[in-house]
Amino acid sequence: MQIGRYTSVKNQLQTVHAFKEVAQQVTLARLLLVGVVEDPAYFTAVKDLVAKLGLEQRVIVEGPRSDVSDILFKASVFSMPSRSEGHSIAFLEALASGVPIVASDIRPFCFAADFPAVHLLDPEDTSAYARALVTALGEKRAQRPLGGLTLADTAEHYLPVARQVTGYMAGASA
Repeated sequence: MQIGRYTSVKNQLQTVHAFKEVAQQVTLARLLLVGVVEDPAYFTAVKDLVAKLGLEQRVIVEGPRSDVSDILFKASVFSMPSRSEGHSIAFLEALASGVPIVASDIRPFCFAADFPAVHLLDPEDTSAYARALVTALGEKRAQRPLGGLTLADTAEHYLPVARQVTGYMAGASA
């Protein structure tokens, strides 16, 4: 499954391409894509690709959902092939859930490279992405050390930056 805004930076199209290879190897595999439709044309392109590849019976493309923790609990694999990220709450939620993860090897995710059942790679290599998904499907949920990665920890880290910015802005408007 993949959670993320429907926009090219989240790379759902690449997940669908990789899943085509996964589906050929794992007959029971299914893919769920969910997220806010930020770019309606991209959302349509994802649905069109699913149809073009003949995956309509195995891929569900939905908009936003409010039951993310439920979805993560039921998922066998979490995928996040983003081209870039700031601070991904979905990635942290997936880490906390213990679900095996296949994600981009971008800098914001590198802290998790040595965590169990986390596979970081270049998702533009479709075959490597598909192989990682198949591998992850065979893995069990993992316990991961998440100390310092909670929402409260993140807020505490960013609070001084926010104070500095608002102080600068207050001084600039005076």
